Amino acid sequence: LLVGADNIAKFTKYFGFGQATGVELPGERKGLVPTRRWKRATYNQPWYEGETCNLSIGQGYLLVTPMQAVRMISAVDNGGILPRPYLVKDSSLRKGSRRLNLSKRNLDVIKQAMLRGVNDEQGTSHRAYIADFPIAAKTGTAQVEKGKSHSWFLGFCPDAQPNISFVIFLEHGGYGSQQAAEIARELINGWRRIQEEQDKNET
Repeated sequence: LLVGADNIAKFTKYFGFGQATGVELPGERKGLVPTRRWKRATYNQPWYEGETCNLSIGQGYLLVTPMQAVRMISAVDNGGILPRPYLVKDSSLRKGSRRLNLSKRNLDVIKQAMLRGVNDEQGTSHRAYIADFPIAAKTGTAQVEKGKSHSWFLGFCPDAQPNISFVIFLEHGGYGSQQAAEIARELINGWRRIQEEQDKNET
């Protein structure tokens, strides 16, 4: 509450939310980062403190696409560069990307918290744990008006070469710590098998 809704919205937009990512897909939605002004214009109602709490944990009026989410988490992994996503590997990886003004200390705090979420047996992300391959991840549960909540699981692999980030979104999938985390683990194990096979072929 001390940070305030306007500052939360400003920083959320700084990470690319509320705007199109530029990925080469038709019909991309830009999502929504709600503000006091937006609520007054849309509903002719004031902003309440409880809505600030909801916004701070990604709930309430906030609308986010999986592409926006994985783009944000990539910036945490790579030292603050917000990448422009491409459908295929591009020779100029950083074309269209921009560096965010984020301190290494703050990024390291986020990374360590996400690593603990997976490595700790009591962590909400522990179902994605792989003993010999560190994963940093965060669960998410998006409540909806009808049906089960949407399930989110996003993160990155800090030791991976090349860098990989991922997002799992299951519509009406329940809690992110359940199926979405297990899918992420299988996805990463599949990626590792492909990498190992490529390494064998190159040698």
